[in-house]
Amino acid sequence: MLADHFRNRVTISRRVITGKKTTFEAVATNIPCHIQPMSPTYQNGQWGRLQKEYRLFTETPLEIGDKLEDESLNKYEVFGLQSFNFRTGQRHYEALIRGV
Repeated sequence: MLADHFRNRVTISRRVITGKKTTFEAVATNIPCHIQPMSPTYQNGQWGRLQKEYRLFTETPLEIGDKLEDESLNKYEVFGLQSFNFRTGQRHYEALIRGV
């Protein structure tokens, strides 16, 4: 349905905690999505860095804190998430992501 309009592909990495060590492991690759900038300019981000925020649309479940990498090797972090359920029962996810 919406996937016909998705032009980007991302790899999703999720936090894995083993003892005292925290790592990110890829849980899904080549996921179709659409990444749209929320503003044409950079914003003040964490620790005084300039970064851009984006909105990502996909049909694949995400979690807050997931790391994403697109086909151009740009890296993002999910910091907001909302899911919708269409009348057909198909789920759609909209995530707020920021460049890292």
